[in-house]
Amino acid sequence: MVECVFKHDDIRLLEENYRLTFENNDCELTTEIISLLDKNNLILYFERLKDLTNTNSDKVVASLFVKRYSFSVLIALYSMSKLNSRLNFSINNISIVTSQNCDANWIPSFKFKNIEFANLEGSKREFLREEVLNDIFKENVDVVFTHINKSVGLSKSVMWENLYVYIQWMYKNLIKTNDVSDEVLDDWNYITKVAPGTLFGKYPENPLSKFLLSENRKTCCLAYLSNGKTKYCKKCPKS
Repeated sequence: MVECVFKHDDIRLLEENYRLTFENNDCELTTEIISLLDKNNLILYFERLKDLTNTNSDKVVASLFVKRYSFSVLIALYSMSKLNSRLNFSINNISIVTSQNCDANWIPSFKFKNIEFANLEGSKREFLREEVLNDIFKENVDVVFTHINKSVGLSKSVMWENLYVYIQWMYKNLIKTNDVSDEVLDDWNYITKVAPGTLFGKYPENPLSKFLLSENRKTCCLAYLSNGKTKYCKKCPKS
């Protein structure tokens, strides 16, 4: 693969739509993701997040964290499907950045130490796509999910569905556009239907596939327990 340089418009789109940032600050909720793989650091981070979001449950803030972290995944998937480029998505390359005036909804951004991209175009794209997805899901996402599961007990099914909802949202929006490419359509189909479980971690089957045909969620994301909310989400299985 050869390195490529994104156009200014591409970077601006990732900033505006998928929360890419090049800024940093000393907010206590700004941290490198790799540091959260230490259980003590993760629990401390969740304690701070509980204070911000007005909840006393580790599982609630863990589910919220996964929802927010899902947007960093969208940066990598958009780069792959729409820009035909591979972003370095290793755990030690990503920081979660929270603004100083953040409110209880907590909408962080994501900063990459290394923002270089490699070109995926060519006859080997399908092979390279597997490498990209392995880097995203098995080497990053599942490592984080497994650590959260072991640390606070949040179900991995909840976490995978939290992520699936945002992956679906992104690809459905891309598919609606007039200039949708074959790569976008093929990537969406592959990620949710064809990709083997081994690309996501130690799974016998693709952990996203079981959510594909359901109009409503299969799991509750616990959002109704945060920030003073009392109502379930519209597609919550509890509603």
